[in-house]
Amino acid sequence: MAGPAFFTMADPTRYPHLVGNLVYLVVTRPDISYSVHIRIQFVSAPTELHYSHLLRVLRYLHGTISRCFFFPWSTSLHLQGYSDATWASDSFDRKSLSAYCVFLGGSFIAWKIKKQTTVTHSSVEAEL
Repeated sequence: MAGPAFFTMADPTRYPHLVGNLVYLVVTRPDISYSVHIRIQFVSAPTELHYSHLLRVLRYLHGTISRCFFFPWSTSLHLQGYSDATWASDSFDRKSLSAYCVFLGGSFIAWKIKKQTTVTHSSVEAEL
């Protein structure tokens, strides 16, 4: 799939420049963070396939331009984080889940849920 004229291999600086802009944009658009993380890995040697995937991210952003975090001037930028864990929540392998979320002001900016690598013997051990 060929992209617009500004996506050519003749200008190898264009891809890193656009990916750098997307890194900056992730602050207000965490929904693209994983995709940007993948694009960063190919900054040093992008191919036409990488350009086409980058174009897909840009099209997504264009279609969802009204979705972003808003930080009004009056909001304090107080950082708050919360974490929790479940004990043996997976009935198949008895592993626990760990989760955290982070708020900046009143905006939800980061989160992660991950299955723990070892089987814990108590809820206290799962929380650690």
